[in-house]
Amino acid sequence: MALPNPLRLVATIPALLSLTLTAQARPPLYLAVEFPSATPGGGGAPQRTAGGAPRRGSEEECVAKFADLNGDGQPQRLTPLTALMPTNNIGTSLSPDPTLSFYIPRTRGTAVEIIIQKRVPTTTATGTPRYRYDEVYFNDALPIPPSVANGPRIVSYALDDVNLEPGAVYEWSLAILCEGSTGGEDVVSGLLSCSQADGSPLGCSTTATIPDPKTLAPAALEANASRFATDAYWNETLAFTAQLRPVDRQQWKTLLESQGLGCLADVPFAEEAIAPNSPQAQPLWDPQCFVE
Repeated sequence: MALPNPLRLVATIPALLSLTLTAQARPPLYLAVEFPSATPGGGGAPQRTAGGAPRRGSEEECVAKFADLNGDGQPQRLTPLTALMPTNNIGTSLSPDPTLSFYIPRTRGTAVEIIIQKRVPTTTATGTPRYRYDEVYFNDALPIPPSVANGPRIVSYALDDVNLEPGAVYEWSLAILCEGSTGGEDVVSGLLSCSQADGSPLGCSTTATIPDPKTLAPAALEANASRFATDAYWNETLAFTAQLRPVDRQQWKTLLESQGLGCLADVPFAEEAIAPNSPQAQPLWDPQCFVE
């Protein structure tokens, strides 16, 4: 049963900004360089991609797993459902109501399910450390944008009333839901950290002022993206850099490359207009990420 306040779908592709900065006028950004590649103190983050399909797929599958991309009769494995998270798959957010972003493959599904659980340290009767998981968010009716039926897209979901607490660590999962399917292979999960013990800043502040990236000119977008990257807030860095993409695609590519996601840099956003003659407009276009 979904929470009373539903998750709202973020329109991840902004309107083109009218101000375009020249390369000479724009100082370079070194986005995400301070993000850790390992997880001190609290590990246990799962992979940020869905499990690979062990067999060749069929049209009845919830998410397309194989397609003949080259027209040679030999199906190739397609890019799986992937979370846009740092290398260690631990997201950090200054906002207590974070936004989660994903690469969603072509699917016949119309909704996704997101669950967030607080990881509470505890011990067994013999003193062995363990975690208890307390659910803080559940919604199984988030719409998948109709554009995903035509090809893979980057989709972001902004969460309402999650209320992440400073000092806490949370585990999230996203599953693509299709009628008549279990969705067992089409699930990704990871961690959200507000705990310095997990290598993140002590974030998730209810008093922090975060400007709306849709209202900012490119120079302000860059300044904020750089500030959040320096402070190691992944979610905000991603959001501000995504808004900057229409006028500075290289910054988006650089950020993704810094976390091993560079092959997703040319994937359209959910509501992005695609040029008819572009590769992404082809019926079977796929970025071919994580298919080894």
